[in-house]
Amino acid sequence: MTATTGAATALAAKYATQYSWTLNTNIFDRPEHVVNAQASPGNAYKAVNAVFVVDYGGPAPLPFLDGGTNSDYESAVQVLVRNTDYDTARGTAIDLLHYTQELTMTGYYSVLCSQSVPQQLPSNDFKQFRFVFNVRLRKVEA
Repeated sequence: MTATTGAATALAAKYATQYSWTLNTNIFDRPEHVVNAQASPGNAYKAVNAVFVVDYGGPAPLPFLDGGTNSDYESAVQVLVRNTDYDTARGTAIDLLHYTQELTMTGYYSVLCSQSVPQQLPSNDFKQFRFVFNVRLRKVEA
């Protein structure tokens, strides 16, 4: 496992603890379309108001710290909030962004939001409003 895997899961766990959410019920560490595809016909996951925290890559490790014995990893994570109510979706996304801007995480020396406000995406097939922002997490690993 490299430092670029698991950053979304770690961030989702921080959010779940802070907001009393339950992983795989109303906060997911998988993309929205994967959760929707895995939902059975009677499963509410497709239409649930939820937060999705997803790893989407990052640059190759930079082996320059400590004379080349350690590597600097940067993980890129996307946070997507969806809700049938516009104000709730937007408010939750803004609250998460502000929480993330102040966040420190064990093992990571930098947590940086890429936007100053969440960006609105088109509504999905369930008429849910969607807002998204991106986070970069950096850590050093031997």
